[in-house]
Amino acid sequence: MFGSNGKKNEKPELVLKDALNHKKLPILTLDGQWYELFLHLEKTSRLSQLEEKLNDQLKQQGKLVNDMKDMKKLKQKLMNGIVENMEEHPQQSNRLRIKKQETSQRLILDINGKMENSKEELMEIPYQMRDTNADLAEESIRIMYKKMRENQDQIQKADQWISEYEKKLRIKQQKRKEAEDQNQALYSYLHKLLGSQMMEQLDRHFGE
Repeated sequence: MFGSNGKKNEKPELVLKDALNHKKLPILTLDGQWYELFLHLEKTSRLSQLEEKLNDQLKQQGKLVNDMKDMKKLKQKLMNGIVENMEEHPQQSNRLRIKKQETSQRLILDINGKMENSKEELMEIPYQMRDTNADLAEESIRIMYKKMRENQDQIQKADQWISEYEKKLRIKQQKRKEAEDQNQALYSYLHKLLGSQMMEQLDRHFGE
């Protein structure tokens, strides 16, 4: 069912990773069914590493998204401050307003640079996650097939035991039936030979 020797299993493995990369897979660590199955399967060190790596990439993606939102809010706040600061304030000197403008503009430029870096990371991380997820799927498949082969061996052994037990059971059932039939024949003959009254006496005498 699952392949009987190593040579037959080599060919599918050569194209497995490539096939997985071209297949739209769910993120396995977010897949409830995958998680449930691996509660009852022994994880290899490679699978645990890939699982942790994929979760880290998911966290990084979430952090980048939140950081982008925060940077957009801060940038907008700084831009609003620049507009407000362009109006003359009697209590502020011209030099102080210019200094505030320069500080805000410098901060905006810094935010723009960070946002650009975050955008590039956000564009790249889905591809990184896809590769990690495909590696995790490949390792998961290998573990699952190993377990299925082990289970198949157990099924075959159980089937063999059941077959032998059923054979012994049939023999026992046949012997039981033969004994019952013989008892019925013996009792019927004695009943016919001796009659009911004497059979009752014999039953009391010979019975347990």
